[in-house]
Amino acid sequence: MFVEAIDIISYVSKELTESVTAYKKDLRALPASALANSPGGSARSPYDFTYEVVVVNERAAKRLTGEDPGPWPYTSWVTAPDEWQDIDRLCAALDDTATILIDGMGNEPFRKVSVGGEEKAAFQLIAFLSMHVMYHSAQLNMIQAMLGDDVMHWMED
Repeated sequence: MFVEAIDIISYVSKELTESVTAYKKDLRALPASALANSPGGSARSPYDFTYEVVVVNERAAKRLTGEDPGPWPYTSWVTAPDEWQDIDRLCAALDDTATILIDGMGNEPFRKVSVGGEEKAAFQLIAFLSMHVMYHSAQLNMIQAMLGDDVMHWMED
């Protein structure tokens, strides 16, 4: 069996960058009328959970750069303030936070970072954040499908 060592920094950096790129494609594929709507009246809107991704990424970036993000500021679901209900602002923030996260890991992927009372390696935190982005991308896909759009926009060039 052939086993090839992977460069963990390149791997998790690529995963995060690609998940953010896919997410932005799905977000931009939604009609403007769907961005602030809550499916079924009780779910969060695409603006809301996109803002959550930005908030979670910003807090993780602070941890990677040695800052304390403070306690979680929400008592229920994160919802986007009016000034964050802007697709261009959200997409730019997704790109910015991905860059800060990757830079924050730097050349120390095994450096320990405290997250939720646990110690994790920096690369593990970035891997989790990539998964979190794709989790919410799936929500965008479901909303697209509910609106009759069955195209996998995240796969488009």
